[in-house]
Amino acid sequence: MVRRRTQEQYKKLKRENDMELVSIIVPIYNTENYLRECIESILNQSYKDIELIFVDDGSKDGSLVLCDYYKRHDERIKVITKKNTGVSDTRNVGLAASRGAYICFVDSDDVVKPTYVETLLEGVRTKGVDVAFCNYEYLYENRRIPKKPRLASGIYTFAELESKIIDDGTFTGVLFCSVWQAIYKKSIIDNYDIKFNPEIKVNEDGIFNIEYCMKSSKILMLSEAYLYEYRKDSSVTKKLVSPDNIFTPATKEIRRVCEGEIDKEMINKQISARRVSEAMWMILMICSKNNIASSTQIISHLKKLLNDLELRDSYASIHPGSINIYKATYYWLMKLRMYRTLYLITKYVFPVLSGILPR
Repeated sequence: MVRRRTQEQYKKLKRENDMELVSIIVPIYNTENYLRECIESILNQSYKDIELIFVDDGSKDGSLVLCDYYKRHDERIKVITKKNTGVSDTRNVGLAASRGAYICFVDSDDVVKPTYVETLLEGVRTKGVDVAFCNYEYLYENRRIPKKPRLASGIYTFAELESKIIDDGTFTGVLFCSVWQAIYKKSIIDNYDIKFNPEIKVNEDGIFNIEYCMKSSKILMLSEAYLYEYRKDSSVTKKLVSPDNIFTPATKEIRRVCEGEIDKEMINKQISARRVSEAMWMILMICSKNNIASSTQIISHLKKLLNDLELRDSYASIHPGSINIYKATYYWLMKLRMYRTLYLITKYVFPVLSGILPR
């Protein structure tokens, strides 16, 4: 049930509890089936002094109607509509419209725990840090799959993290890969003009986090999960998956962003590890059950991908003993170029195990 509060009541709450406004930016594109649960989880936050900014990126379903409904019942909600330009530009529009001293991003098909904002904000305000990150869990229908934190809870300087911020050799990519795990200071975003690059379609939030962390004096990591990321069955959408590496633009942008901020040798080492991570992500896409390519075409794409000389030189950047068993399995199958085994495991075994095993 939606409860309506007046602006005077929110102002009274703010005076009584010495709160500071947190802007929660939600980019929306055709997520009607998940949006209601997402909105309810944000409105039910224990921390009440929030503004909720919905930025609809040209949705063609009922998402905008749902946003307008909630706006009529809660004065903390702002709804912005725009033509479809992608998530990066959509988040930038939300940032430009935000009034809060702090910023959170939530994806419209995810769910946050009631203490999500309160816990992250308390971490920033009491620990003397510039950003706080939390862990998350995967949500498969009614099953919650734990996500192993990549960092132990604690406070870190950027100098302590720069050797692993791009890729720590665990087949995972950017250390802080998602913006919905964090709360940011708007002043740092504004002072350094940190934005999402609309030209980058994949890993755009990881690049944002690298830029932000480079300007942060201290970074807080909380290993407990305060957010659930929905993992949906993609079998309905069938398409021909391109064998081209879609992660290359992001890698080039990461190198550009880090030049002058991180030692070049350190960058090269991490980019090398990322090259292996990219190959695994591409295998998951090429061999997925929604790829309508024939098995012969898929095997051909795998051969082209895994015979790349740069990739073969990059395996030394990965430490298989430090990664979990299913990633270690992929590592050896990729290194040994066992194309058909990779195809069969990815298409028939991985979809089952991913909804069961902790990661």
